[in-house]
Order: sequence, then structure tokens, then C-alpha cells
Amino acid sequence: MGLTVRMGRLTPSFRRLLLAEIERLYKRFRPKLRDPRLQKTFDALIKEWSKEAPSMMMSNISTPLDAMNLLANVHTMAELDQLSGELQKLQDQASLTRELKET
Repeated sequence: MGLTVRMGRLTPSFRRLLLAEIERLYKRFRPKLRDPRLQKTFDALIKEWSKEAPSMMMSNISTPLDAMNLLANVHTMAELDQLSGELQKLQDQASLTRELKET
């Protein structure tokens, strides 16, 4: 009986682990979300994770789920910042309209 030597990577790459985690969450977590809006939001997160996979791979964060959570938080903060700016513009416009009506 001869010795078989396998060459190559012994541990899965971060990308492979990331894709496996996304697939696992899609199959096991997403169906448990009862609200269709939450399912839609989860689908949007999957798109963001896929789009930003290279940044997560280069982050030196050891587990894919931790990197995914960090990216989700960054994405949420960016959305909040954008919405806050839009709200401020609307408030400024409403204030200006009130001032014009008073004069």
C-alpha cells in the first residue's frame, strides 16, 4: 500500500468560508424571517456582502460572520448618514417655507 501525498491548501479560503456562511444563512435563517420586508432586507444584505467580499477578505477579521456583521453595521451607518442629510435638507426647506409665509 503506497503513501498518497496530497498537495494544496488544507484549510478553506476565507472566500469559500464566506460563501458557505452566506448560503447557510440564506437556507436556514432567511426562511425563519416571518415578515416579507425583513426577507427583502436580508436579500439586500446578501447583495452587499457579495459586492464587498474583497474588503471583508482583506480585513484580517478571523471569522466570516464577524466580517459580515461589521459590513452590515457600516452599511447601516452609511444609510443613516444619507437619510439624516436628506432629512436636514427637508427641515431646512420647511423652515424657509414657514419664514416666507410669515413675511
